[in-house]
Amino acid sequence: MTETRGNSSLESSRLRTPEIEALLAISEKLGASHDLSETFQQIMEILASRFGMERGTLTLLDPETKELIIRVAHGLTEEEMKRGKYKIGEGITGKVVELRGPVIVPSIGREPLFLDRTGARKNIDRDMIAFLCVPLKLQNEVMGVLSVDKVRSSDDTLESDMRFLTIIASMIAQAVRVHGAISEVVSLKERTDRILAGMPEGVLVLDPRGLVQALNPAAEQIFGLKRESVAGKLYLDVFNRFQNVLNIIERIYDDPGAAPSFETQIFGVAPDPVPVLFTWSIVCDEANAIQAIVVNVQDLTDVKRLERQSRRNQRLASLGTMAAGVAHEIRNPLGCIRGASQLLLREIQDDRRVRDFLDVIIKEVDRLDRTVKQLLDFARPSKTEMVPTNIIPVMERALELVKPDIERGGFQIIKKFPPSVPLIRADGGQLTQVFLNLFLNALQAMPGGGTLSITVTVDAQSPGSNRNVVVVDISDTGCGMSAAALEQLFTPFFTTREEGTGLGLALSHRIIEEHRATIDVMSREGIGTTFSISFRSIRGHI
Repeated sequence: MTETRGNSSLESSRLRTPEIEALLAISEKLGASHDLSETFQQIMEILASRFGMERGTLTLLDPETKELIIRVAHGLTEEEMKRGKYKIGEGITGKVVELRGPVIVPSIGREPLFLDRTGARKNIDRDMIAFLCVPLKLQNEVMGVLSVDKVRSSDDTLESDMRFLTIIASMIAQAVRVHGAISEVVSLKERTDRILAGMPEGVLVLDPRGLVQALNPAAEQIFGLKRESVAGKLYLDVFNRFQNVLNIIERIYDDPGAAPSFETQIFGVAPDPVPVLFTWSIVCDEANAIQAIVVNVQDLTDVKRLERQSRRNQRLASLGTMAAGVAHEIRNPLGCIRGASQLLLREIQDDRRVRDFLDVIIKEVDRLDRTVKQLLDFARPSKTEMVPTNIIPVMERALELVKPDIERGGFQIIKKFPPSVPLIRADGGQLTQVFLNLFLNALQAMPGGGTLSITVTVDAQSPGSNRNVVVVDISDTGCGMSAAALEQLFTPFFTTREEGTGLGLALSHRIIEEHRATIDVMSREGIGTTFSISFRSIRGHI
């Protein structure tokens, strides 16, 4: 019996070597190309040359239409490609997605066979098998189907065929997800560029005497004026409460040839100063006499915000490219390592020591995969559901999540909440993530115990305004941070902890900006740190 087991183990080892070599070759192809179609063709060439799998299709699920469409095919005719469109549950491909498991497609005239997760099924005549279909799954999400038309050799087990294809399908699913993330980042950047190119401007027209001839709606909004009330009036009277605007216009009249641009701020119209850019052109007649002065006034509020967003998007685009590189250079080999370790784990039953080492490998691969996922989460634009929200239950929910850490460390929690809080427009799930990150950072800054204080205050935005600011202060009595650390605090991958990834606060900062809120940090070494987040309220109290 012992000899038989040894021969079986040697045979399994011989069969595993081509599988692992193929997985490494496929991983190389996934890392070398950003073209999904080209990569799949190369994968099929590997499978064809090594295992005789000469035809194959990559069918992807459209998340909007819920249709399955053949995106890439190898060895199919154009006519066969045209037929490659299904709904979930329709045809064999649709059934694979619906049942979330592999399918054997026998020769014509026989019913398909649905297998369990391992691909195990007894009494199957392998010579009658025409196709093997495996779902593309990532984090329990089915993204499509990988189909190949020919099994390898009669010496292999059907189970090993399906296991091998399942690993390949997982690697392809990861590549599809990465390609999607890159496309989203690129699309966001292009959309931001279009918005910047089409930003509207205010227009003010003055005659040679300084009388207002025209004021367009954008300029009305910027200055808080109505064109009907200012038309024909002297600019000195129209803009008498905007001294900086008067200075610019007087400069234009004194020296029409001066550099035609000036940036300043408009005070008193909006609660906060409005940054604006003045540019102008002189309209002259044939005798070169001035007929009009056309002043363009661009409200830079959105431009400044979009510039910050554009810079952030450029950073995100760089991170997206880097995430793709990480995914190609690390994640795909990690998938190969994990898959190979799983194969070995199934084959080695008796050696407990080796199985323990394999378990460690799989756990560490999963840990690294989570870090890559955090990077992709940061690089990928998030989908928010902004609804009227009471901030206090959101913080209570985040506190409940760190309750075990609080009890284990013996921390004191001080909460100061007003009886009535204005609603804010927010995504509760995303803000829970922000507060969870801040609470965990505060607790980790107090390894010997301490006090975590959470204070909510409501500040008036401006006299007589019914839109207030909800301010959340989160303070700890921990080690504090240096000025140099504060400067880099929200930079991706910057961390003061050995076990940190440096992505938690960067992701939190991005979420806060998406909520049109602000976050400030005050910290003193040896005393503690306070994070202050300000949200604009909407009407209504809870």
